[in-house]
Amino acid sequence: MITLFDLPDDTTPIQFFDTILPSELSRIPVPPHASPQRCLVHVHGENGGSWSIGVDGQTVTIRSGHITGAVLHLSITEDDWRELMFGSVRDRAVDILGGRAKAEALYNPSIFGKLFLSQDQFSRLRQFAGDLQLEIDDREELNKYLLTITIGGDKPNLTNPRAKLTILLNDWLGSLTGQTNLQQAFMQGRIQLAGDMGLPMGLLSVFMSP
Repeated sequence: MITLFDLPDDTTPIQFFDTILPSELSRIPVPPHASPQRCLVHVHGENGGSWSIGVDGQTVTIRSGHITGAVLHLSITEDDWRELMFGSVRDRAVDILGGRAKAEALYNPSIFGKLFLSQDQFSRLRQFAGDLQLEIDDREELNKYLLTITIGGDKPNLTNPRAKLTILLNDWLGSLTGQTNLQQAFMQGRIQLAGDMGLPMGLLSVFMSP
């Protein structure tokens, strides 16, 4: 059986979000605390679109199209999405993380469970507003990948975010698998923050809370 880690590099966002990911997410246990609030994912490009991810009853579902009132938006270009999902980043993750098993863990559908916040967490998110842009610095490929997190229900502002966090690719991958201590990386200057520091600190407190 093919895994998300082994998908061909010509997979389109429409194929991924309309067909492949819904099948994988349907097998994930729904957290008992999960709120019915849905999160929006935007992929900008020729084959892009918008999809909402959330819980219907006891099933994780993905719906194509925009919804109003979403508290949490994730925005990325199709080129950056493809590079992170199917390009050289995926291919190098095995060496960077020290083995295929650790690299495959990044592509486990259960990682989307981090989007299934409780009603209390969503209420706390509403206390914040603005865009946090994550810049992943790939120095080997001389490239930078941008992922923008928008809080508060406003239209994502991709050109003038309220805060911007820059992190080296190796540290980004390590943070997702628990191999990188983000606080230590920040103190050592491997993570740089520009703009309103209160926004990323606030988001971190919400996502790390039970």
